[in-house]
Amino acid sequence: MAQPAYLQSSAYCIAVSTSEDATGTFYRYAFSMPSIASPKLGVWPDAYYFAADGYNDPYDYSCAFDRNAMLNGQAGSAQCFNDISTDKLPADLDGPTPPPPGSPGYFMNRSYDGSALLHRWKFHVDFSNSSNSTFTGPFHVAEEALFSEPCGGDAVNCVPQLGTSQRLSPSRQNRVDVPLMYRLAYRNFKDHESMVVSSTADTGTAATGVGWYEIRSPGMNPAMSMACSRRLSILIPARRSTRSCSTPPPVRLPAITH
Repeated sequence: MAQPAYLQSSAYCIAVSTSEDATGTFYRYAFSMPSIASPKLGVWPDAYYFAADGYNDPYDYSCAFDRNAMLNGQAGSAQCFNDISTDKLPADLDGPTPPPPGSPGYFMNRSYDGSALLHRWKFHVDFSNSSNSTFTGPFHVAEEALFSEPCGGDAVNCVPQLGTSQRLSPSRQNRVDVPLMYRLAYRNFKDHESMVVSSTADTGTAATGVGWYEIRSPGMNPAMSMACSRRLSILIPARRSTRSCSTPPPVRLPAITH
């Protein structure tokens, strides 16, 4: 469990279960940091990776918490980098197969400069020697344009709701672009690695939908083209999918009706 705490000073608090019994006891940690907004946490073999926007400053904070030490109740430590690329998501491990040995923690966001690209970072952490830790990126990921933003990009109160005339506004960073939505789910299928993430998307009608993106082989050399990236979406009321992959075929997802 984790949450930010705002008392006399700001901290990010993490509680790690001492056993498989989630109703039992916990090792508790508090990491001092500046005031933050929208914290996101991802589980990775070598660390708990974390991203948050600065609350009173323009910086984004990307951190690694020493997972192995925390699982054993030892003194916790954190290493952080900051830059001005906001709304990052840390990759979060799914499934029984871990990433290949030595894989960095991955972070992603979508661009806010009008280029409509997904961006990726690599966080290599060395808790024994922080001078060896690196946070590299951004690297462009998307091989095709992202799904369009809802409501033409800058409209408010434009998303209809069932049974009421009250409309909603899309989530938007600085009214420029819509962020990726938590989580950035990673899975190692043994014959390939995959990360899947979503954002709100325009349907071409008065409604909005969810745009899904799959990124293959995230650990490849950033100078090389990604082995495969494609976009999938659940749209309201229609459904469509496009891809730049030869295999496998698009996942068929049920349409949402309201």
